[in-house]
Amino acid sequence: MQGKGSANIYTTLANHVPMADAWTPFANYTFNGSKAPPRSREMAILRTAWLCQAPYDWSQHAAIAQRYGLTEAEVMRVAEGPAAPGWTDLDRRVLTAVDELRYDGAPSARSWAALKSALGEQPAMDVVMTAAQYEMGSMILNSAGVQLDANLRYRLPANPTPPRTAGRPARAINGPPAVEALAPDPALAQGLATLDRGMKQALTPRQRAILALRTDYLLHADSEWTRRAATAGAAGLSPAEIARIKRGPSAPGWSAADRALLQAADDLRREAFITDAAWAALAPHFDRRAALEILYVVGDASLNARASGSFPVGG
Repeated sequence: MQGKGSANIYTTLANHVPMADAWTPFANYTFNGSKAPPRSREMAILRTAWLCQAPYDWSQHAAIAQRYGLTEAEVMRVAEGPAAPGWTDLDRRVLTAVDELRYDGAPSARSWAALKSALGEQPAMDVVMTAAQYEMGSMILNSAGVQLDANLRYRLPANPTPPRTAGRPARAINGPPAVEALAPDPALAQGLATLDRGMKQALTPRQRAILALRTDYLLHADSEWTRRAATAGAAGLSPAEIARIKRGPSAPGWSAADRALLQAADDLRREAFITDAAWAALAPHFDRRAALEILYVVGDASLNARASGSFPVGG
């Protein structure tokens, strides 16, 4: 975190420096090292910020996008989505893939093929995982209540109908472990591996397993669920508890702390932020560092599920 400056995002992340440091390589790659065309990258970020109602990312990237070829009118039009008139075929493919990532867990095979055909495999992967990364960022910034910096003038558009919340996709997303799925994009794979290794801080292994398994279930990430459930016993979960995670926070038998974790995971999937009621339920059991770590663990599980399920092998 050294040298990051005084922007509100960095002062918030400084509350848990080891986790921020673990996240930084992946986050930096998607913005600074990505092989995606800058215009496509910024459209993916802005569309994600709109779908997650993330004012900080929207305000930052509404300005940044105009340095990479988008007009102010196009920035505002991103909120209208892929069906809005005026987009190029590539623009529409990017926006469609982002919408499907948010609501269906992963781009459809058709959308992935179209994006890959237009950009090539690695740049197309970078577009998808940039959207997944900024969804994680939205969860953290929205939930932590990060305020806009004084120099940020853009606000989320007020005119389009607000985006719908996200539920459990009807279609399962399946695939190999993320590190294998991302093999064609080594920098992405390395960044995600660094984040994965950082998930050993304030929360217990059992708490992390509850959050990650619930996230896998909510994304209908069956392959990730199966792999994670196989090791969840070593983290302290019984077979009955593993099965009960699918029933969510309302299932009988959870402690108050476990129930609060499950509710937080549900909020983050649905709203891309933890609601005030869920924060109130978490507060008696988790200090500030542990609360921030909840956001990272859910975000990391979401990234792994998206990497596993978005890129058909040989597709």
